[in-house]
Amino acid sequence: MDARTDIAALRAVDPELADPFNSVREELDFPRPEIPIDFGYATDSYELTSSRRMKLGDQFTDLLDQIRKIPGLENFLDGPSEDELKILALRGPLSFSTS
Repeated sequence: MDARTDIAALRAVDPELADPFNSVREELDFPRPEIPIDFGYATDSYELTSSRRMKLGDQFTDLLDQIRKIPGLENFLDGPSEDELKILALRGPLSFSTS
């Protein structure tokens, strides 16, 4: 699965939805700062960052739901189905990587 290809397909169909989706995805991909601890409690800055990331996660889910309602993009960012994997496996072993 190639997220860039999927986003190119989205941009071709609905560029106004592609921009906010890409912005939210990029912000979520940015590493979260290390947890600052002050006498055993997380600092306000960390709590704000965590809250922001939770809101971004909700936005990402909402945008993904909207995108998957577009004809032709029902499987946007999905991996192959079980049937597709079985067909691919006929050629030989499959290898998966998650990150």
